[in-house]
Amino acid sequence: MHGLINRAVQCFIRDSYGRERWIEIATLAELGFSDFEAMLHYDDALTWDVLDAAALSLGVPRETVLEDIGTYLVSHPNVEALRRLLHICASAIFLCALNY
Repeated sequence: MHGLINRAVQCFIRDSYGRERWIEIATLAELGFSDFEAMLHYDDALTWDVLDAAALSLGVPRETVLEDIGTYLVSHPNVEALRRLLHICASAIFLCALNY
């Protein structure tokens, strides 16, 4: 999984519940580090481990965590730069698809 996705999950937890909760989730997921690097690639299983640890820590189903992350990505002021990046990438993908 691209690190940008994992970093978005981390930022959601940190911005919504605090750094201490993120550290707890990282420990539950047995990451071995405290912060994701947006430009690295991580094993997909690691992402699912983090989402499962978040669900356990927050006491909600994984689906709820994913929905909340989606809401965070489209509404939280801290991720405006990420929204712009996703918009640009989506536009580029659309333009490339037109060439096929």
